[in-house]
Amino acid sequence: MEKKFVLGVFALLACAGCRQNPYPESSRFFVEEPKRVAPAPVADIDMPAVLDCDEGKTCSTLIRGYFGDTGSIPSLSFATNDGSGAVDGLPANATFDVDQENFAYTPDFSVVDPTKDPSHPYRILNLEVTLRKSGDKVTVFKHKTLLLVVRNTPHGFAIQGPTAPDVVTEGESLSGKLTIVSDDYPTGPFQVTLSGAPDGVTATVNSSDPHLFDLKFDPSYDTVSTSDPIDPRSGLPSKSFTIEYTVKLPNGDTLSATKALLVLDDDTRRNQPTSQGGAQ
Repeated sequence: MEKKFVLGVFALLACAGCRQNPYPESSRFFVEEPKRVAPAPVADIDMPAVLDCDEGKTCSTLIRGYFGDTGSIPSLSFATNDGSGAVDGLPANATFDVDQENFAYTPDFSVVDPTKDPSHPYRILNLEVTLRKSGDKVTVFKHKTLLLVVRNTPHGFAIQGPTAPDVVTEGESLSGKLTIVSDDYPTGPFQVTLSGAPDGVTATVNSSDPHLFDLKFDPSYDTVSTSDPIDPRSGLPSKSFTIEYTVKLPNGDTLSATKALLVLDDDTRRNQPTSQGGAQ
């Protein structure tokens, strides 16, 4: 009896070191070895998040798309919200050099409208950049947004017009042009006021060009009197005026220019007989 007990103990000790299958075939649970999935190729776009630009100046930055596997050729496409409707998706006056991987942008002076919000003289455009593999126009591997912060570049404005003095006789018409040069306000509107001018002098905005004002001089017959100084060239009584044109921009800035005007007396009217009799 003791011999059988000892043999039983040895058998238990021997089996204690054996590994047992934790998932016996009779179990209701089945464990499958996980399938190995190939990692997605590394894809990214090197570019800054923000690019600062000034109207009238060129700003540029590197935009480079790449894949971890050297066998893939990156292809970049663009889309913007500047309203230009460009086929290549870039803003107006922007280029992308594929070989140099360089994006260059020269915003013109109409990008920022300072009249909309004078306290924020800038405009932010979104440039959407998408990375695909060359030849694959469907699969998108990376998508990033570049913020183009365009700051307004204030420009002085000028008044252009004939500088020689104008000479007009009472009862006649004289016309001219006044041009307002302003890159900040390509569509105006501008306001022109006159001071120092006789009655009959007007400045009216041209219907087809907001930068152009039509000037018209129609001095009345009582502008010059016989007691006014005699003009040495015509020998007629005359009166001189210095007309000041003041132009006001939409933002309130003003600029003035002057123009000399000489009005001559109507000699024919002055010498016309006052009665039908006349000298005998």
